[in-house]
Amino acid sequence: MTRKRHPQLITRKHWCKWVSPYTANLDDARQRFVSEAVHGMVATGSTVLSEMARGIYSDGIHVDYVVKRFSRNLKKDTWHPATLHEQLLQSHASFVRDDTPVYIDLSEIAKPHAKKMAKLTKVRDASDTDKRTVKGYWLFGAYAEPSPGVLVPLILAIFSPRERKFISQNKVILDHLAVLNKALEGRGIFIMDRGFDGRVFLDALLEMKQRFIIRLRDSRGLVCEDGTTRRVARLALRIVRPEDDWHVARSAVVRLPKDERDLLFVASPRRLNDPCPVKLLAWLGDGDMDRPRWTRRCQQLYRRRWKAEDGIRFLKTALGLEQVRVMSWRGLQHMMALAALAMTIVALAASEPREWVTEVIRYGKPRRAEAELLYYRIRNGIAHLLLWEPLL
Repeated sequence: MTRKRHPQLITRKHWCKWVSPYTANLDDARQRFVSEAVHGMVATGSTVLSEMARGIYSDGIHVDYVVKRFSRNLKKDTWHPATLHEQLLQSHASFVRDDTPVYIDLSEIAKPHAKKMAKLTKVRDASDTDKRTVKGYWLFGAYAEPSPGVLVPLILAIFSPRERKFISQNKVILDHLAVLNKALEGRGIFIMDRGFDGRVFLDALLEMKQRFIIRLRDSRGLVCEDGTTRRVARLALRIVRPEDDWHVARSAVVRLPKDERDLLFVASPRRLNDPCPVKLLAWLGDGDMDRPRWTRRCQQLYRRRWKAEDGIRFLKTALGLEQVRVMSWRGLQHMMALAALAMTIVALAASEPREWVTEVIRYGKPRRAEAELLYYRIRNGIAHLLLWEPLL
């Protein structure tokens, strides 16, 4: 019986084109490690070192040696995790234009059964139906969507209150927002959910002159054009009409208490006679603004915020981020950068010519239901081809 041979759609040339820009500032040993680790992660959809090693040597040869080498490189002090993170951010900043949506969200890596992993803390497991508090780590994620359906990670940073010199979660978030703003040079529109509507974040974004759209809690207060201060829940019901449905958005010009800058408040019902419409606050730059256009645009952009959820779900399910079993804190930070680079490889593959992408997808395992995110099908096709004929 002859073995059916697949065409070599993914060549070393493809792999070097995708990976080399992110490893150019590393020495030869680190370049080899990053390339092999990402190859194994994409091929197996796992962050477990032994499985990643089998993604490079599918016949099982040299697996033990590769696992030891991976473990050594992950915990070494001779290269800092920020090196790869900064290279990812600098490279991906070029994808962001003035109106490119940048989705920002907090997530978690739940490790309920872990005992010896470094700096474990308490997190709320959002994937659990009861939203129980378990051991794990917090995760700050920022993703850009330079074109529809193409999602690239800008920042994927793990943090824990048990870190040395940890001050507060707000301080961690503010530091990452400042890094994003500096790398993007003010480009992009930050799209964020409730939880980022605290005054400390709004003031910081306004001081940085970073455009944003943030969903508000009902308890927030805003100053209306007539000078009165109203809760956003009451303000939304004042401008939304009972006959409005989900495709209607209405707006008002408002200010924050004790602040003179004009902001755009947008209310959008989810159904007819909705008693609790979605409430958004946006700052879209200085100067005159086409208010009707941007009212509708704010509604559309916020509805696409679920792309942030798609991004972390892809990292957890298709790349096995929650399976990570690295014991050292530095190794965990390196693993986040490798996972972001693995997601980037899939994004770069999605940007290849359509005929090539279609052919790659054809070799992936069929899904019972069509994936909401194209990345799942592309990753399946790449994994099948890499396991059949490893490149490294």
